[in-house]
Amino acid sequence: MVIYYVYPMHHDVSFKFVAQEHIKMLKSEYTVYDIPELNFYQFTPYGNPLTLIHPFFYGMVNWNDVQWSFFKMYRAKVSKIVGVEVADSDKIAEKYIEIANSWADELVVNSKWSYNAYINSGLKIPISIVPHNYDERLIASDDQLKVSTEIKKIEEIKNEKKIKIILFFAWHSAYRKGDDLFQKIARQIQKERDDVYFIVKSPMPRSELNDLRLFNITGVIPFDDIVKMYRISDLLLMPSRGGSFELNGLEALVSGTPVVASDEGPWTEYFPPSLKHFLAKTENHPVVLPGNPIHIGKGVEISVDNAIEKTLRILNNVDEEKAKVKDEINFFRENYSFDTVKRKLLEVVEK
Repeated sequence: MVIYYVYPMHHDVSFKFVAQEHIKMLKSEYTVYDIPELNFYQFTPYGNPLTLIHPFFYGMVNWNDVQWSFFKMYRAKVSKIVGVEVADSDKIAEKYIEIANSWADELVVNSKWSYNAYINSGLKIPISIVPHNYDERLIASDDQLKVSTEIKKIEEIKNEKKIKIILFFAWHSAYRKGDDLFQKIARQIQKERDDVYFIVKSPMPRSELNDLRLFNITGVIPFDDIVKMYRISDLLLMPSRGGSFELNGLEALVSGTPVVASDEGPWTEYFPPSLKHFLAKTENHPVVLPGNPIHIGKGVEISVDNAIEKTLRILNNVDEEKAKVKDEINFFRENYSFDTVKRKLLEVVEK
């Protein structure tokens, strides 16, 4: 079997990185060609290949009649199209559901949350769940990691000052990721405890957070540095309002670090029963991405007060709580390892 895998090769976003993991999985069994999303429809497929388009909708948002005509010719020359998609809210716009029903043979999504969003929005074609996998570097030994001086220095400060560290990722989509909720939670926790510091990972310096005791890690950094950030943190705060999976939460748990998040949403699927007590109450269901043409529904909003309560409780018993997370490593291996996810993806293309 020959597979064309279409993805945003030009753009360093999660779609690209997840697609690259899928391509590694597929190349272990098949011939796979990496195809750029920007103009894939201008390619002339040879030999009726299977095509995966990841993401399926995003590139189509601004297509004109000429681009659609090229796509229709492309569609006629491939054996099957599998769209790889997400659901950042609980409803998908009718226009894009109709596109999927008309032009794709199947959709692949990464969570039961996403599955339900598509089914409830009117999807008629087959849909499969292939969750994200975690990177095996997360379970590498410390001496195998190549960690930057900057991250090593944070670890030294932590050990010298006996501080606690809370990690937050603020890379994009501030409202969806709950950046404003993080700030409310962080400022209150800082009032409650003077030994808590925060690591905020962001694309640019966050000067508006200068009132926090803060290590602000900016820009693109090596994955080994991210692994070490998980390990030196006592907790990941993930107050996301939406998203289809939120890989940072899984990565933190695989690293042995507790995660505080809303008790609704797709991320709850990778919390085993023994760790559900980390999840804080949901108090609202706002529109996640106002003005987005695809993801038009609602998400979840964490209770700030309950998140603060959960966070302080974990920090008061951090060694015990981290031990509970580490005890669940077999759960994560059985459900989210590279080999487990690979088997699920191969089942889709081999139908």
